[in-house]
Amino acid sequence: MASKQKASKNFGQLKTVYNGVLAESISTGNKKRKGIFKDYIKALKENESLKTQFYIFNNIENKIESDKDKAIEFVKENISLMNKFSKKEISESYSKICKPIVRNSEFGHYDYSNQELKELHENISFLINTEKNGKTVGDIVEATHKVADYIVNNKKPEPVVEGLEDIVISTKELGNLMASKFNEKYADLSESEKAIFKTILESTDEGREELYSTSIKECLELVTKKLGADDIRGNSDLRESLLNLKENLLTRKYVKESFETDIIKVLELKNNLED
Repeated sequence: MASKQKASKNFGQLKTVYNGVLAESISTGNKKRKGIFKDYIKALKENESLKTQFYIFNNIENKIESDKDKAIEFVKENISLMNKFSKKEISESYSKICKPIVRNSEFGHYDYSNQELKELHENISFLINTEKNGKTVGDIVEATHKVADYIVNNKKPEPVVEGLEDIVISTKELGNLMASKFNEKYADLSESEKAIFKTILESTDEGREELYSTSIKECLELVTKKLGADDIRGNSDLRESLLNLKENLLTRKYVKESFETDIIKVLELKNNLED
């Protein structure tokens, strides 16, 4: 049934992949990845079928309703938003965001970390893409109840995404993705550093600037300490490298547009200096 839904017709899975692309583009500064994500945003804005599905998935993912009957009604009303599109229109719309994934096979590692969310997306996609007839009505009812059960048991919702014109992924969701990518690449960092990173995206601009300045200061202190060590004094090449690093750190300034990439580099440097 829903578990057999093809990934190419599962908007939720495609959305998950693109969220992973965004997280990696920020954590690594990969401009190609960022460009691919921007094309995804453009497709959502220009195609009504994709845009409607985006809102349906977010509506259901973030809904809390303890009454099962109301949850079922909520699911039906959301799915009915797709009634204005033919199944052909819906199917053709997926190609607009599938092609970049097909061309980049490495995107296959962006997978669900939550099995419940994976099953939810499969069931929503089944409801959207399945023609209602005598043979499918039983499966449709079953999928509807499974989606409603998710809503009834949804105790910890993500912040609701307000609109495509401003943002297409919640701050907390992106923060979790970023933290996940960060932990994969920098598994040796201390828990306190990981905790700092998890709050980066929730900080104000002033808070980010303060965090960046403090991190640079801590790196400078570590460099100064190393320069005073006996083993460094006798190594002219290493000493020169540290002096160049110190000069470089003194010239670094907070830049709002590149903060996410810059702070990761600083934290990595700090970790290396502490070794």
